[in-house]
Amino acid sequence: MDWNYGYCDLNIPLNCDPSTNVVDLLRTAFTLGYSTVAINTEVGKECLASSKALQKGKKRKRNENDDDTSTADQFAAAGESGDGSTNEIPKPASITLADVGQIPNPKNLQRRILHRLTVELDDRQQCHKLMGSDNVGRYDLLAILPTTESALQHAIQNLKIDIIAFDADSKPLPLTRKLYGVAIQRGIHFELTYSRMIGNTLD
Repeated sequence: MDWNYGYCDLNIPLNCDPSTNVVDLLRTAFTLGYSTVAINTEVGKECLASSKALQKGKKRKRNENDDDTSTADQFAAAGESGDGSTNEIPKPASITLADVGQIPNPKNLQRRILHRLTVELDDRQQCHKLMGSDNVGRYDLLAILPTTESALQHAIQNLKIDIIAFDADSKPLPLTRKLYGVAIQRGIHFELTYSRMIGNTLD
């Protein structure tokens, strides 16, 4: 990852709060003086599940609530690969500086819009499927959100990724000094999201 990009916000969610949209967030970021931003496309582990696992998840969800649509249903409808093996990773959003429009730039900053993919992983098999997707290479940044110790260890030691993100609402994963050293040597960065800390506690 090349960090000669000035002030950066590398986690602008593609799917925003209903009261706003990603283009508005990009405009705000540039107005505040950020020169580099990354649109973050997030996918759950269901995107890398086999068709059998998806079908099992659908049946379980229907038994719990027939009126609800499971995440597995949404992924299956949106992009199952057709070979019965894996749902496809989505392509990056087609949003450019032209979509943001003209924003005052008194410091004459060179503005950039990057595309980031963040994938939730909980086992090694999903790691292999992720790296086998053609669309992964279309993104500028690849981040993972590990939910198990084995996924975290395998990602640090083997995957070509830029960022490891941690969810503050999930159970903390153990990170040894040795494993941390491997991540630093491989150029992997860690991300701790703090939006929930500054949000409205009444929501």
